[in-house]
Amino acid sequence: MVIRGAASLTGANQPLYVIDGMPIDNNQITSKGNDITKASGSYQDWGSILNFINADDIEDVSVLKGPTAAALYGARGGNGVVLITTKKEN
Repeated sequence: MVIRGAASLTGANQPLYVIDGMPIDNNQITSKGNDITKASGSYQDWGSILNFINADDIEDVSVLKGPTAAALYGARGGNGVVLITTKKEN
């Protein structure tokens, strides 16, 4: 997901994800070589940490961009912030 457009030559344009107040690293989970694929030199894309969130558990999603995101989350929020609030059990 890209919120504010391509701002980096290295491709690091991902927003910061904050789930219930906890910033989450959204880098891709990959493996190479013998650890999972057993095929030397081939990569396996396992998605990101967001794959482990059940959509039925999400209560609210908000998007912050611009100076608001940077003011609240610093440089990590420079590409925008996606705030995810999950449902609480009573």
